[in-house]
Amino acid sequence: MSLAAVTMGNYTEAAAPLAAWHFVNFGTNASVAAVARNEADPDGNGLLNIEEYAFNTDPLAWNACPVNALLVATNGQSYLAV
Repeated sequence: MSLAAVTMGNYTEAAAPLAAWHFVNFGTNASVAAVARNEADPDGNGLLNIEEYAFNTDPLAWNACPVNALLVATNGQSYLAV
């Protein structure tokens, strides 16, 4: 089965966005867990692949985190601010 699309009769189903992203970014290594799993960080920049996907950055090229995150305290509760 191709990650690009599945054809069933007259219906063509596109690959799930994350699966397509893995295929585009990792090619033949898309099934190599050490490189392509969501929790991997093959470029060593501190961003997991799933974060690289979310921020649309290259998972194989070192880049700084595209956002700043911090904890904000409100009414005694801490919240993540991005």
